[in-house]
Amino acid sequence: MSRSSKGSLTDFDWKLKLALESNKVSALNAPIIELTLHTEMDSVSVEMDSHGLDSLIQKIREALSKATDEVTN
Repeated sequence: MSRSSKGSLTDFDWKLKLALESNKVSALNAPIIELTLHTEMDSVSVEMDSHGLDSLIQKIREALSKATDEVTN
């Protein structure tokens, strides 16, 4: 396994926002999550809709399952 040069995840913050409109749609009314990941060296913020959040959660579950399998084997 390789370790990121930015260090390990130390904390995270999240905010739930409601997007009322965008430059493409006049009435959007869509929930948006802002996720900020803090490492020992840096912080990274991303915004995503509910589909992006579902995808992120699935990828985290897959990574956790793979890591668990590697530890037990």
